[in-house]
Amino acid sequence: MTLKPALTAVESIDLLLDEVQNTLLLIGVPIACIKIKDKKHRTDACVRAFDWLHNLRMSPEYSDYCKVRALLPEETWQKYALFNITDLQEQKLLSQVGRALLKKWNTKRPALFSRGKK
Repeated sequence: MTLKPALTAVESIDLLLDEVQNTLLLIGVPIACIKIKDKKHRTDACVRAFDWLHNLRMSPEYSDYCKVRALLPEETWQKYALFNITDLQEQKLLSQVGRALLKKWNTKRPALFSRGKK
């Protein structure tokens, strides 16, 4: 039996980022902002960044966005975008919860994450 080595702090953050990346892209966060600036950071900075990202993932804003997105099949959301349909009630609700999640993402985001161009 071989033991797997424990994940490094940055690897743990990367795993969590992979989990939330699609949702963040859907609300308009640039891909450059979802990456870690570089791979060498102090342990305490990594711990703070992981805690912040975990709290974002567990936040009511994130949950609300996922719940609204799950109201319809992904194919339906894609068709709305394809045909430029923008005034339906579910889209307004998704936009509202998306703005709340984006505000949460932009609030006190650790310096470990790239700022990118907004």
